[in-house]
This record gives sequence, C-alpha cells and structure tokens, in this order.
Amino acid sequence: MLAKDLIASVIKTFFEELDDIRDGNRKVQVESPYAEMYTSYFVKDRTWFMQADVKEITLFFADDPVYKLEMLVELLFRDARKVADAEIQAAMYRKIIALYDVVDIRSQDFSLERMNRVAELKRSLE
Repeated sequence: MLAKDLIASVIKTFFEELDDIRDGNRKVQVESPYAEMYTSYFVKDRTWFMQADVKEITLFFADDPVYKLEMLVELLFRDARKVADAEIQAAMYRKIIALYDVVDIRSQDFSLERMNRVAELKRSLE
C-alpha cells in the first residue's frame, strides 16, 4: 500500500510541475522550460532523450514500471510542443508515437487519451 501511495505521490508531483511550467508559475531560463525535469525524474539529461532512439529509451526503462515511461512520454510531448524548429519537433513527434506504441504493449490499461494523442501527432506530421 505504501508503494502505491508513493507512486501516486510522485506522479501527482510530476504533473503539478509540468502544469506549473506550462502555466508560467515556474520560471526557468533554459533552452527548454522542461529541461531540468528530465534529470530530476529520469536521471539522464534532455539531450540524451532527444538523441537516443526508441530502442535505447525502451531499454533504459526496461526494469521500470510502465508508468515511468508514460511520464517520460508526457514530458516529451509537452516539450515538443514548445520546440520552434519544425524538423526537431517532427522528430520528437515520431519518437513520441513510437514510445506510445511501447506503452500500449507494456500497459495493461486501455487509454483513449493515448489513442487520441497519437492521432493528433500523426495529423501534425502530415
């Protein structure tokens, strides 16, 4: 029970931080307003996640519960929406779609939100 409470607390804090950045309640002075969250929650910096392919990322999270991968995908999604360079943004969208496929395989939960997000990203890439 304590483990579930801890997981819920980590996820809640994660989304609160994402929302604070989105809403401008948390000021950051870096290339990406979300950059420091990669290291805080996933140990590796933003650059690693930007450069790593889906297989590397999947291997990195192989021993972790699927919720951590879902958190990363949410972070990448929000980060990608702030990227000004269309080519980099498109590459991030393709990576996010591929990671959602991995989440769908590993997760035991059906998510209409995931399906809608993938459809939205695919439309953006057309």
